Amino acid sequence: MDVLRQPCRRLAGGSIQPDTAFAYPEALRERIRSYYGQYYARFGIRNAHEHVANRLQEEAAECRRLNAHEQLLRRRFENGRALIVGVGSGGLAVCLHALGNETHAVEPHRSVLDIAWAKMAFVGGRPERLLPAVAEALPYPAEAFDFLFCFTVLEHVRDVAASLREMVRVLRPGGVLVLNTPDYRFPFEAHYKVPLLLRPLPAIASAAILKLAGKPPRPLLNEITYVSSRQVQHALMQIPNLSFFRLFHSYPDDWRPDRLLPWRDRLAAAAFRFWARRLEIYPNQEYYVFKQVPGEPR
Repeated sequence: MDVLRQPCRRLAGGSIQPDTAFAYPEALRERIRSYYGQYYARFGIRNAHEHVANRLQEEAAECRRLNAHEQLLRRRFENGRALIVGVGSGGLAVCLHALGNETHAVEPHRSVLDIAWAKMAFVGGRPERLLPAVAEALPYPAEAFDFLFCFTVLEHVRDVAASLREMVRVLRPGGVLVLNTPDYRFPFEAHYKVPLLLRPLPAIASAAILKLAGKPPRPLLNEITYVSSRQVQHALMQIPNLSFFRLFHSYPDDWRPDRLLPWRDRLAAAAFRFWARRLEIYPNQEYYVFKQVPGEPR
């Protein structure tokens, strides 16, 4: 019997290694190119082909990210029951499947969910476990999962607090939620790839700035919620029996003052450093949220 190739594997030392020879059939790769080509075009991304190329290799990136989470938390995300909130095109789902997890996911957008289904079928997974649903109303019973993942999704939901409550509801005591989302107080919009002060401005004002910059404002108005680190922390503090911490990364190379950059990029990097150093506001927020076991000390 042929053994299905998987996007990553567990090494003898315990780390997760991407399989550099892993690839989807060309027909599926073309579907990925088509979807993300249209996605980045909606935001007016000029070098969209580079981002599309990265999407074709997203499994390798997800394997490396899982490995980093495991090393930090000193726990393995394997042989458990996992839920991904906002599965997108399924890169993380197939990696979790490769590590022996019973992998479930939700995604409200059928066009990209179709790709995730095809990926899971290719690696021998269960596509029917990836459901069309939203974060505010997860179709699962309470305490159903050992760990949850939610990456760059909260800025697309309508109710951030309700989404976080739902994720905690379906997490088992002793489980962990790995959460990553932008902080829209920081002057950069990751979907448009532009330095722009968004959070203090009404959405209509930000849209006008985008239009002046030659960017389509409609996705900002229709698809993006101005989530912030303060908002996430406040919502988590309202949920009982949780502990959590936020992870800070060192400055990216592009922010460093000794970099030889064009003057506009140097100006943007200086602004980013000011926001980070003086206001302690960073472009991304990564949280590890733990649901307490009843009776155990915090």
